[in-house]
Amino acid sequence: MMSDNNSTLIPEYSSKPGRWMRGFSSSLMVPLTHFGPIFGRHRIRPLDTPERREHGLVIVLSGIEGEGLINHNLLLGLADAGLPHALSLFRWTRPIPILSTIHNLRGLKRNLLQAERLAKLIAEYRENYPERPVHLVGHSGGGAMSILTMERLPDGVNVDSAILCATALSPSYDLTGALRHVTGKVYNLRSTYDWFHLRLATTVLGTVDGKHCVSAGAIGFRIPDNATEETHDLYAERLVEVPFTREMAKSFHLSGHFGCVNRLFVEEWIAPLFK
Repeated sequence: MMSDNNSTLIPEYSSKPGRWMRGFSSSLMVPLTHFGPIFGRHRIRPLDTPERREHGLVIVLSGIEGEGLINHNLLLGLADAGLPHALSLFRWTRPIPILSTIHNLRGLKRNLLQAERLAKLIAEYRENYPERPVHLVGHSGGGAMSILTMERLPDGVNVDSAILCATALSPSYDLTGALRHVTGKVYNLRSTYDWFHLRLATTVLGTVDGKHCVSAGAIGFRIPDNATEETHDLYAERLVEVPFTREMAKSFHLSGHFGCVNRLFVEEWIAPLFK
């Protein structure tokens, strides 16, 4: 976990709020997330610039709620940690707050098209900025979209890492195709205490891949039946399960669905995975 040290911060975040206030205010913003596109874009606009793209790219994918204060705070948490990369929000959901959430969860055909679109953008970035790092961070449905995107990357195009925060994929989903396109690790941040969203809701409404079950963001991934030797090797070498621990509560992750994208938790637990 990173220390609270402002000396490494990029200039525009050298006067960030205090540690406790960052965590507490981020928690309070969860119910207000849909106001993000109206009131919050000015906070994240400086984070994706040509200058920053020279240092690498971190792509954030929201949950099925779409752009909002939740994912804005995720971006700000990465900035608080002093990451020099461009921090970019990929808008993959339908732009109708609340009303489109179920379609964002279960609209697989459209989601696959969005994954292909992002895969092309990553390939273009790799061509324009060779040797620069590329990372994916996806929350809930966005974690599933990260996997769908990696599967669709062209041959020879990879990401450096992917972080799945409370992902809404089924535990049996075959990650082989995605793991082939990561040079580092895929981290699955999970919490068995995510009762409502990743146990009840995905059992009733389904996961992004269309299974009615408890999600991998709650109980982790399992190697598919009849897996090949390659699949066993990829899971062993590139998939890292990160279960919720009590230590995380000190960074305002209290085990629920949104704790893993709290601004302070992102700064202290997620950003260090890129370094």
